Amino acid sequence: MPNTPKVDRDLADLIERWQLGNLDEIAREKLVARLEGDPSARRAFIDAARFEALLHLEFPDSVVHIPQVRRPWHKRPATWLAAAAAVILAGAITLMRPPSPSGGSVASGGGETPSGTVADGEEPRPSTLLDTTPVARVHSLSDAVLASKSVPLEEGALLQPGTIQLKSGQAELTFFSGARVTLKGPCVFRLKSDFRATLSRGCLTAEVPPQAIGFTIHTPTGQLRDLGTSFAVNVTSDGVSDVHVLDGQVEASPRDASSIVTLGVNQASRISRGKLVPIQFIADGWPEKSLHDDGGQLPSSVHWSFDRFEGDETLDANEVHPLWLRGSPGKNGHYSGRLQRGIKGQALSFNGVDQFAESTYRGVPGNKSRSVSLWVRIPPDASYRYPNGIVSWGTHKQSRKWQVCWNNGDQGTVGALRVEFGDGYLIGTTDLRDGLWHHLGVVFLGGGGSDVASHVKLYVDGRLETLSGRRSQFIRTDTESPQAIAVTLGRWLGNWPGKEPFYFRGAVDEVRIFEEALSPSQIAELARQDD
Repeated sequence: MPNTPKVDRDLADLIERWQLGNLDEIAREKLVARLEGDPSARRAFIDAARFEALLHLEFPDSVVHIPQVRRPWHKRPATWLAAAAAVILAGAITLMRPPSPSGGSVASGGGETPSGTVADGEEPRPSTLLDTTPVARVHSLSDAVLASKSVPLEEGALLQPGTIQLKSGQAELTFFSGARVTLKGPCVFRLKSDFRATLSRGCLTAEVPPQAIGFTIHTPTGQLRDLGTSFAVNVTSDGVSDVHVLDGQVEASPRDASSIVTLGVNQASRISRGKLVPIQFIADGWPEKSLHDDGGQLPSSVHWSFDRFEGDETLDANEVHPLWLRGSPGKNGHYSGRLQRGIKGQALSFNGVDQFAESTYRGVPGNKSRSVSLWVRIPPDASYRYPNGIVSWGTHKQSRKWQVCWNNGDQGTVGALRVEFGDGYLIGTTDLRDGLWHHLGVVFLGGGGSDVASHVKLYVDGRLETLSGRRSQFIRTDTESPQAIAVTLGRWLGNWPGKEPFYFRGAVDEVRIFEEALSPSQIAELARQDD
């Protein structure tokens, strides 16, 4: 076929991994670099994106993760969708995800998103190509004046991929990866993903904590990949890019990645015409972050540490919600036999056969924001044949449950962190079945019409997870009906017809449930303070 793009093996492998939903951050960056510097690679990717679009229009209710054998490039349909090209043009090198329904606090980079809630029994709206998942939150504003075409900004608002045009003043953004960027007007800044953004003009400072290493700022002439640091960037009207490293290290390279230079503290470089040239370091005059830090004192929570038991009962830290052990006791017929050394004090173990724990706490209701934090240890030989529940509450019916577990299906990485809500789910990429302790964080941003596939963030050991699978479903957790089950640990919520209940095998420690969405720095702090 004429004009068919030639696809080398490396590019084909990257595109295939994108289609299957298992691109890690390194592979994603490699694919983005190929697309930005190679027109034939862009044509090949658009070819793949259009084919995926046809699948999603043909099967709108199917899962996004489609692990099927692909047809050869030259035999794919010729009736392409123009919308697929927008994925490339917008820099959205991600899985095709369902839209993020707006509850009035999400700023979008363009296009419409559904709002409000859906009636009982109503199915979520079909998926679209454009990724409208929030990637950052507005942390603070100082005398900020926006251009008419800019994404609107207000403190606390969630930001989807889109362009900020700041005429004057400052805007501070916190990405869900944990990176914090402070913009100073006039500037043009585009949010791409949790780990990626573009500065087309103006200046910024970026503070990147350890859990967000790899955060990348693109400019018209190059890219800057953080290695755990604080740095400043200035882009002139003709695209010349200067980077000044205030702390730590940064990898700087031209757009064609022909050379890469690692800059250390108090070093600076200019990227222009495909070259990197050392320049004098400037320490002052850059945008400064606000004095307010969201990583301080944690909000109140229902917290079970498992360090004090009386028989089969323990209380949460506030001594309000008891938790009872159910099923067979443990060694020597005592419930104390189900306790083991945890990440901090005692931990609670489950045999995967009949042991679980139940509480009086009803859980967070409806579409209210929430966060779940816990440590978990899963044995390497944990069975993936049956579902499992680690932390669950609600009703086992469509749109009414909230459940944190590990993935045992083929919708994504087996053994990875999974949160499910009726037929909707979100799956990470880190296989947790290694016998080691891992900190898990699940954050639901909340709001009317919020979706499990767009408004939930997964963290493992303090770092935002790359996703391997997702399916759209609005969140309306049932905590009030007679059928609603209070917070339960270690048991899958519900039964399959003719099957026994399914249980979790492994250990948990320091289980916390917050009735608000924690920030990335708070999740990272929880992973640090218990360790």
